[in-house]
Amino acid sequence: MKRVYFDITGVAGLGNWKPKKNLIAKRIREIGVARVRFGSDGYLAGGVSPAQAWADFRSLQLSETEFRTIENNVTPYMR
Repeated sequence: MKRVYFDITGVAGLGNWKPKKNLIAKRIREIGVARVRFGSDGYLAGGVSPAQAWADFRSLQLSETEFRTIENNVTPYMR
């Protein structure tokens, strides 16, 4: 399935996610950082702001290289 991508924006920041930081990072690595995207363009229905979503994402237990890869990922249809 080479065209399956995952949006990480809402994974960190909603619910009781902080105790699961290591598990979230592990799952990201299992599926591959090349398949993970971050894209927050707003919030509705009590969600977190884009700035907070970014801060929550950056608090995950990932390396700077992994963060940079995810931050620079663009889905093929957006190029």
